[in-house]
Formats: sequence, C-alpha cells, structure tokens
Amino acid sequence: MITGVRLSDSTEKIVGYRMGVNVKQVSNGKDTETVEDHGEAIDAVQQAIGDLGKWQILVCLAISLVKFPVAWHQLAIVFMAPYQEYNCTTPAETVSSDQCTININGTNMECTKWEYDRSTFPETIISQWNLVCSRSHYANIQQSILMFGVLLGNVIFGSLADRYGRKLPLMASVLLQLASGIGCAIVPWFPALLILKLFSAMATGGTMVTSYVICMEIVGTQWRAAITVLYQIPFSLGQMSLAGIAYLFRHWQHLQIAITIPSIILLSYWWIVPESPRWLLAVGKQKAACKILEKVAIINKTGNKDIPDTVRRHCLHQNSKRTAQDHNASFLDLFRTPNMRVKSLSIFFNWIVCGMGLFGMSQYIGQVGGDIFINFAISGAIQVPGNFVAWWAMNKLGRKVTLIISNVIAGVSSLALIIVPHELAWLRLILVCLGIVGMSVAFTSVYLFSGELFPTVVRNMGVGTSSMCARIGSIVAPFVVSLNHMAEWFPPIIFGSLPIVGAMLCLLLPETAGCTLPETLQDGEDFGKKPKMMKNKNRNPKDIEIEHREEQKSIDYSSYYTAIPPCTVLWKTSSSLPNGKMYILLLSLLAVANGETFNKLYSWQQLNFNFPNETIRKAYVESGNYIEKNNLPLGLAVSQDRMIITVPRWRNGVVSNLNYVWMNDTSESPSLNPYPNFETNDIHSPDSIVNIFRVRVDECNRLWGIDTGISDIYGNTTVLQPVRIIVIDLKTDKIIRKYTLKDSDQKQNSFIADLIVDVKPDACEDAYAYLSDFSAYGLVVYSWAKNNSWRIEHNYFYFDPLQGDYNISGYNFQWTDGVFGLALTPFQDDGYRTLYFHAMSGITEFYVSTEVLQDDMLILSNNYHAFHVAGDKGPKSQGPSSVIDQETEIAYFTQIQKNGIGCWNTNVKLTPETFVLVGQNNETMVYPNDLAIDYDSRKLYVLSDDLPRFEHSDLISCELFTTMAGAIGLSSLGAYYYQYVHCKYHECCNDDYIYLDLQKLEKLMKNKLYGQHIAYKTIMNALRGYLNQHDQGKALSFSFHGTPGTGKNYVAKFIAESLYKNGIESKYFHFFNGRIEFPLKQEVEIYKVLLQSKIKNALQNCPQSLFVFDEVDKMPEGVLNVLVPFLDYNTWSTKGDTNKAIFIFLSNTGSRQIVQRLLNLWEKGISRDDTKLQDFENLISIGAFNEKGGFHLSDTIETSVIDHYIPFLPLEEEHVKNCAKMAFIKRRIEPTAEMIDEALSHMTFDPPPHNLYSKSGCKRIEQKVATIIYSIK
Repeated sequence: MITGVRLSDSTEKIVGYRMGVNVKQVSNGKDTETVEDHGEAIDAVQQAIGDLGKWQILVCLAISLVKFPVAWHQLAIVFMAPYQEYNCTTPAETVSSDQCTININGTNMECTKWEYDRSTFPETIISQWNLVCSRSHYANIQQSILMFGVLLGNVIFGSLADRYGRKLPLMASVLLQLASGIGCAIVPWFPALLILKLFSAMATGGTMVTSYVICMEIVGTQWRAAITVLYQIPFSLGQMSLAGIAYLFRHWQHLQIAITIPSIILLSYWWIVPESPRWLLAVGKQKAACKILEKVAIINKTGNKDIPDTVRRHCLHQNSKRTAQDHNASFLDLFRTPNMRVKSLSIFFNWIVCGMGLFGMSQYIGQVGGDIFINFAISGAIQVPGNFVAWWAMNKLGRKVTLIISNVIAGVSSLALIIVPHELAWLRLILVCLGIVGMSVAFTSVYLFSGELFPTVVRNMGVGTSSMCARIGSIVAPFVVSLNHMAEWFPPIIFGSLPIVGAMLCLLLPETAGCTLPETLQDGEDFGKKPKMMKNKNRNPKDIEIEHREEQKSIDYSSYYTAIPPCTVLWKTSSSLPNGKMYILLLSLLAVANGETFNKLYSWQQLNFNFPNETIRKAYVESGNYIEKNNLPLGLAVSQDRMIITVPRWRNGVVSNLNYVWMNDTSESPSLNPYPNFETNDIHSPDSIVNIFRVRVDECNRLWGIDTGISDIYGNTTVLQPVRIIVIDLKTDKIIRKYTLKDSDQKQNSFIADLIVDVKPDACEDAYAYLSDFSAYGLVVYSWAKNNSWRIEHNYFYFDPLQGDYNISGYNFQWTDGVFGLALTPFQDDGYRTLYFHAMSGITEFYVSTEVLQDDMLILSNNYHAFHVAGDKGPKSQGPSSVIDQETEIAYFTQIQKNGIGCWNTNVKLTPETFVLVGQNNETMVYPNDLAIDYDSRKLYVLSDDLPRFEHSDLISCELFTTMAGAIGLSSLGAYYYQYVHCKYHECCNDDYIYLDLQKLEKLMKNKLYGQHIAYKTIMNALRGYLNQHDQGKALSFSFHGTPGTGKNYVAKFIAESLYKNGIESKYFHFFNGRIEFPLKQEVEIYKVLLQSKIKNALQNCPQSLFVFDEVDKMPEGVLNVLVPFLDYNTWSTKGDTNKAIFIFLSNTGSRQIVQRLLNLWEKGISRDDTKLQDFENLISIGAFNEKGGFHLSDTIETSVIDHYIPFLPLEEEHVKNCAKMAFIKRRIEPTAEMIDEALSHMTFDPPPHNLYSKSGCKRIEQKVATIIYSIK
C-alpha cells in the first residue's frame, strides 16, 4: 500500500549536535551569537595532579588501613562465639548426648546451667550468656545483626558521603567504631551488646564505603585496578592477623578491646586525608577543589599551573550536561532509567553472590577439620594471591571478563564438592580454597567495577548499596552453611549455582576499563548504552569496544534532549476487513486540530497496466509475459502530478518495471502506465530498462534509478544488462544518461538496489549519487560532473548478526542485508550534507559527511573515525527505507517488523526513547517498503506490499495487494497523537497537566500562610489578572522579600501545586538555588550563558513554565541580567505563545527595611492588618537594588521588568503559635497550651526593646516541635 501524511510547515528547527560539535543558539536580546562546546570530556582531577603520584600513593595506602579493623570486626565472631563443648550441671549432671534436658525420676527437666570446655577459649560470648540449647539462636542473631549493621552503614554513610562529602562521614564512622567497640567490651547485658554491635557494624560499613570511593576518585583510570587490589589486600592481611590476635587474646572481651584500640590511629585521617576534589567539583565547590588540587600538584610535581582554568572548563562541560536531577540525586536514580536499572540490578546481584560466597566458603572451610587458628589464617592467606590475580586480570582482560571468569571458577569448584567423597579430604580442601580464591578475585573485581559504573553524583550511593547487597549475602551465608545438617549437597549447590548466574548477568554490563568516570546521571545512563558496531569475522572484539567508547566520548546530545518536540503520528483503520482478505481500507484520523482527514486514493488486489491495446494485452498474457500474481510494487517516488512506482522483475511475467499513475486519477484502482513508455520497459528490446528497484527524484527534476540488469530473480535468474545508473529528465521524459558501473565498483556477490542523490537546484551539473551495495557491504559514489564512480568500504556497512532474524506475515526467515537505507540532511554551513545510513538487518543508525564520500582519492574515507554512530532505534526496528524532511530535519523510517512507520528528530540523540512509532497496522500496513516526500504539497507517502508473503509463497492469489492512500497534515496527526496517546501516560504542556486552580491556591494560602495579608491579596489579584488576560504581552514576575521563615518558599510551592497537576514534581517547574548553582563570582559569564540556555530550552519545551530563583541575595551580581529579554515585552519568541511563563524571585534583601517600616507604622498606631503594599513596594526595590546580591545594580530592577515586589512581613507571636500548632497536628498530636509555649520558648524575637517579631519566622519551629514530641515519648 501507499499511504501519505502532510509534513508540518511549522515544525521547529532545533540547532543541535552534528558530528561531535555542540552548537547552542544563545540569545542576548539583540543579536544571536553561537557558542560552541566541542563536547570534550575534561577530567580536571587527572589533568591537575596526574593519574598516580606520591600524594595518591600515600593517601591510598593510609586509607587502605581501614580494612584491617573492617576484617577484625566482621570476622571476630569466629573467635568470640566459637563452637564449644558443654555439659549440663543444673539441675543435675548427665552423661547422655542431650545436654539440654535431663530426666529426673521420670520427669524431663530443662538444664539451666552448663559447664563449658574452656581449654581453648576461657570465656566466649556463648559461655558468658549461656547461648546454648533453647538460647542457641541468639548467637545466629548476633551474626545477623552484625551484617545488618554493616548493611545499614553502607547505605547511611554512603548517602551522607554523597550529600556532605567523603571526609566527614569517614571520620564520623571511625569515631563511632571506636566508641561502640569499647562499649561492646564492657557492657554487662547481652541485649545492650547486640545494640552496640549494631552500631559498631554500621561504623564498619561506613569506613568501607567512604574510604573506597575516595581512592577511586583521586587516581587515574589506568591505576584503578591496582588501587582496588591494594585496598583489598589489607582485608586479607587483617583476616590472617586476626588469627594471631585471637591466639594471644583468648577471652572475648580482651579480643574486642584488642581489635578496637588500633582504630585510634585512623583519627589521623583528619589531617592526612583531604576532601575528594572530584566530589567538590560535582557539587559546584570549585574554589575548594582548586585549593586541594594546587597543593597536590606541588607534592606530585605535575607542573600544572592552569588548574583554575582546567577546573572552569571541567565545570562548564559538566554543567552543560547536568540537569536538576543531578542536584537532587537519590537512591531511585539508580533505577529510574532503563540502562542504569539493568546495570544496577546486575551488579547488585553479583555483590550478593560475592558476599555469600566469600563469607560462606570461609566458614565452610572449618568443616574440613583441623586447628581453628590455622584454618582461619589459611582462608585469609589464600585470598592474597587472589587479589594479585585480580589485578593482572582486570588490566589484561578487563573488569567484565575477570568477574565472569572468577564467578565461573568459584561456581564450578563449589559444584565439584557434591561429587568428591569425604575420604578425599585433601581434594575437598583444595576445591574449597579454589572457590575462596575465585570469590576473592570476584570481590576485588566487583569493587572496582561498581565504582566505575555509577556516576559521581550517585557513586557513593551506588557503591554503598552494592556493599549493602554483599551484606545481605553474608547475612544469609551462615544459614546456607548450616544446611549441611539437612543434606551435605545443599551448601555446595547454592554456593556453586549463584556465581554461574552472576556470570551470566555480567554479560549485560559494559566494560569500564580505561573509561572516564561518568559524572552526571545522563552520563551514567548513556555509559554502555551504545549499540554494537557492525563487524566482520576478522575484527578484534576489543578494538570494537575501544571504538565504541571513543564514539561515546565524542558525541553528547544531552543538553537538547528535552528541548525537541517529538515527531508523532497515529493511524487507525476505520472499519473491519471484509472476508479476511488483505485489502487496504481507508486510513482515517480519529480527531485532528484542523479538521483534516486521511483520504484514500487507490487500492488494488492485483496490479493492472495500460497496454497500447487489448490485442497486445492478450498476447502478453498468452505468452506468459504478463502474469498478474507476479507483479509486486516496491519503489516509490513523487514528482509534481505523477507518482512513480517500480515493479521489480522478481519473477517472469512483469509487464513494466518503471511505471506511473496520475495523482489526479480518481479511480479506486488505476492501471499503471509504463514510464517513460511501453517500449523502454519491454524486456525483449535490446536496451530496455530491466530491473530498477528504487527511484529517487532530485532537486533538478530528474529521476534516478539503478538498473540491476537481472530478470526472474526467484526463478531462472538471467543477466540481461550490466548494472547501470539511469537518469530520466522528468520534464521531457527522456533518458539523459546511462552510466555502467566499473568492475572496481562491484564485487562478485554485489547487489546494488538503493540510492540517493545529492545536488543543489542551482548546480545540477555538480550532482552526486550514493549507491548502497547491501550484499557485498559497500557504498558506491557517482559524480555527474566527472562521470566517474568509486567504491567505499567500512565496517559500519555490514549487517548486524544479532538483527538478521525476521518474523513477518507468519514467515520466519533470516536476511544478511547490509547497508540499505540512505537519507540526506539539508546542506550544512560547510557546503556539505550528512548522509545517514543503516543496514537492512540492523537497528543502528550511522552517519558520515558527504565531504568524505565525495573525495575520489579515498583519503578521507580511509579514516575509520570519519564515520560515526548516531544511536540505535530499539528492538525489531529494521527497515529498508528512510527519508529526511529537508525543512524539519525529521527522519522517517519504514518498520517492517512493526508494520508501521517510525520517526526521529535528527537534532537529538537517537535512542529507543527518541525513536517514535508514528503509525502501525498489523493488517493494512504489512511490510512498509518505501517512502517518498512531495515537497510541493508537503506530503509523505508510504508504500507497503507484504513482500515476505510474495517471496515465500508459490500461491499468490487475490490476497496479494497494494494500496495508495492520500495524505493528511503531519502536524495535525502529531498534535492528535501527542495529545491523546503520548500525553495519556506522560506529562505534556497542555490543559490536562497545566491549569491554574485559583481556588486551590486560595485555600492553601488561607490555611497555611500566616500574617501575610499583603502577599495574599497581591498574589491572588495578580494571578487572576494574568489568567483572564489572553494576550499578556510579557511573562508574569514576582519578587518576594522578607526575613527567613515568613513563607516565601511556601507560597512559591503553593503556586506550583496549583498550576501543575504534578505540582513541584512537574518537569515544567524549574528551581534554582543561588547559593548552590551560582557560587563563584568569577564565573558570572559562564553562569549567564548556561542560565540563558536553560531558560530558553525550558520555554521552547513549554511556554507555561514556572521559574523559581531562591536565595537571590546569595547570587553573584550580574547573573540575573540575562533574564531581561525573557521578562520584557515581546523581546524573545519561541514561535508560539511565549508569554505565559511565571518567574518568582525569593530574597532576604530589603528585609531590614521591611521590619523597620512595619515597626514605625506600629508605633504610629497603624495596625498590621491596615498596612498596604504601597507602604513597602518602593522601599523593597530600592533596597534590593542597593544591597549586595543578585539584584545589586541589576538590569531586572533598572529596566522595571519585575511586575510585583511583595513584602513578607515579619511574624509576630500569634503567627508563630499557629505554625507550632500546625506542626503538632501534622504529626497527629493535638498540642496543649504548655506544649506550644515550650516551642515558642526556643524562638528569638526582636528588635529591642519591643521584641515584636520572630527573628527566624517559623523556620525553626518544625525542629523544635519534633524535639518536644520526642521528649514526651
């Protein structure tokens, strides 16, 4: 069938990335300048201090010492609560095997006291608190609490380290480890011991996660593996030394003190270990990072004197990618996006396996017999070589392969224990040791792997959660070992099978060796997301991985991801299919904005042709030269009043290969007219057109096609002509050129069927044609001016072996077709275009500059990196044809496995999310084969023909069909899809998600805002006027001023909650914190460019955006000047309704004047409720203009673009009481007068002597109320 849609004339052109260069349009209110960010990833830390120097070595060695107490505290339970022989002594001694009950005079009584074997350990936790018999489970509880505490510590301290830096949580965990460790040794009650053990374990988990991340963030990529090994070795040494310490200190309390006291040494970290410079850069503390990097550069003697400039460029690059989510990154961000979710779950499972395997196998080794101290020391010693093996393997094989191999070794070794008898104790010991070594290598590998997978903003959280998963495994490990009493094969089968599963999940993870650490959430999502490149059997997989990473580093599209409106269309059949026949029905639109409908033009069950007369027709039929069922259309082109259709000679009986129909033909199934005439298509003529598959019309009104010269492809294949390019002048219908391809253009298995023409309308003699050889994987370039051709080859032209399996029309088949679909962008500034291409059996889109292709010396095309990866379209997105609309730069693709059409805006990164299926019908659009755009009418046409049924069936009957359908405006269809389909599941900029509910706002302000009658009245009136004025002419802007805690933030939040269905979670609500996002005065110009870009993109995405700027008084002077064009009357436009935005500025400037003016009015006898806006407004603007901060000497004030300056009056005692009451009620407690008075007693009122106003408003009342409630409980 052929269907059509009209292309929108008003679709926005978005300036984006092209070949690795990020070009952003930055408006300054007057002219437009272009700012280029070449997308180069700058690692300021490594550039400033080097990959590994004296300072990094000292810091990493010092930090690795934390692993000694980590090993001691985690494993000491082996010696503190070992198995001891015991005998019942009360109520009587017994010689039976049951030492828990005793039979006295026929009555079974429980033992209450026991005598323990103290030959090895004089006192243990078990003997001190009698944790035997009915109390034996308490020993297991202690172990579980210990591991659970480590788990909590990983999560809590990991989160704290991401929020407050690495150093403070590290020191806090060391202090907690000291205090709780000593407490465990002296506590007299077992429940108290469990609590202190929990705190001690939390501290252990905290030191583990924070110390490791510091190491990873200060060393270069090539040394991460080495540092990870050094970091792990002290744990093994700690395990070995623990055996010696326990040998010397046999009493559990003495042992507890012995393993705790050395942590005092770790307090020296306060002076030795600085804050992580990478974390400081990630949270915007460039100045502090520069100080550290400059000091370290001197120690390392790197000679880098441009550290501030390096840091500035680093931050500029990262800020251009960073979103609001990065500033508020949370645990959920590990799972929010598809790629991060897969990586997180896979790596977390491997941590569980490592925790269970390492701790479980270490305990399982005790079941082979022998001395407990020696066995324990051996289990630690064998891990040391495992660490060095991991070092070698991670550098040589990569992180991913090392983790897979170590998991397999551990799994196979454990499973082998099932079949090895106990008589071969030495072999069982070797297998257990081999399993421990495998798990040791896996543990070392997964530490580094996870540290490199997660982006900086959630790295500590990711590593902390990973370590938490290891704790889950270690919690379960003792119980798995205890299953040995049920069946001896239980522990080995569990310890063996889970690592195998973990190895399989590793296949989903990308390799991280040698990669720059991802910084932002977008980096983390993009990392490893690129599809595999086309490759042949001679390519090195490692080279492919390196090229893959280089492509990933060179192209970044994240800045413009949300700024591009989706290209979307929806089709639906209007009625059912008659009698089950595959007959195309009218495609209609359910509803469109401008009332257009999808009109059917033509439909066929069989193709008919216009013969010169009926006699000739009969002769063709009788001779077998016309067999109706063998005529199947494939190619499509549109030229003014004609539609060109190709009918390839798949089999004998095709009347004409090249045909047309008049576009004004109103019949339902018009006959095809041979083009340019009947004789030219007569296969029996000596120089006829034999077999053209696809045709293209160029800008000079010429029809181009490739005549393959082959007939009866599915039957008795016959070569009638050499492969030729045929060009026909559509004005005269004459063939104006035939060019036979040279032998060097083809290979033995070549099949060249598709092409695209590159020419300017005013330079018709300077045309190029690009021909795809999908069978021999090459591209042939033809120059009209030179009348010459040359062949180009590249690995990207190959098919993807993973995408060659098809299921269409009930047929399963495999194709190995390579480069096929070709599409050209408009001409770029350099005079060249970009050719996008993909393999038929592939889902990856590639691109190359036509400058590379037009080099007939093949110098440019021999550069492998001249070809680039655009992205991948997602599963089952194969298709033969594509076209790019030259006005909108939107690419359209046929989708043969989805029976539809997909589209993608070429100005954004190609991902499965940005590739949109715009039309689909599993009965009427089976195998869409070709696309064409008519630029005169702005219509897109699609041909579908159910080709697989034709290829695989010998019984072609009336069920074979093709259809032509008319066109409709793509903008209308897109609007319908966007409104009724996409917007049903995603927030959109429409009335369903954005509606200013003034009643809700009024209710919120009346019930939750105290003492602000001026703000309430002014804001409500301003919003009512804003809502009722259809042509505002400018954005609405407020500036809220007052002391802290008076409700400025609350009101901004109330407006967002009343404007958006999703409230402050709406993607159209944009919050900026002056202190956090604009911290450095010297970076004002950078901030202005970034802020302007963010505002511009947000308004393009949705004119009804809400922008809130908090702590304006903490912003550097001049940043807000860039907002004047957005706030003023009609000085900036996004080609639509752009004046519905709201800007709110929150500031403490002018607060001193507000307090003084209100006090003066009070002294004059004017009550608070009688004050008016006029009493304060001019005072505020003058104060804000003159005080230091974002408004100081600001153009936003001087140009009078802020509509309302609103005073938030200082709160009096009655207002604070209301706040306190609501805080209690919020916690479901009805407060008494005494409780409220107590809350107020913590508040400070000023100015003296009257002390009428709360100094901090209601800001601190929530914390005071929480304290009161806690003390009551």
